[in-house]
Amino acid sequence: MSNVKTIRISSGEDIVAEVVSDSEDVIVLKNIIVAIPSGKSMQIGFAPWSPLLDPDQEITIKKQFVVYVSVPNSQVLEHYNSMFNKIVAPENKIIV
Repeated sequence: MSNVKTIRISSGEDIVAEVVSDSEDVIVLKNIIVAIPSGKSMQIGFAPWSPLLDPDQEITIKKQFVVYVSVPNSQVLEHYNSMFNKIVAPENKIIV
């Protein structure tokens, strides 16, 4: 997942997502999570951006609602990758 970005939406939400495509007018995203405050000590947690959507669905956002797109910090990227990387177990093989 090399194209993971932090995106500020005009609603004030900070989301982290994989950018599928980026054109002049729209940005298409998948595996979207939103940062939410967690407690009183400046910590953040993450939740699905829109929990009612199919998690595999790609979402198209008009660029007029995007404030900025940036690279997430290393801790956020590590957490994101741990949430969405799918580990494939070998079939019928013994690893010694």
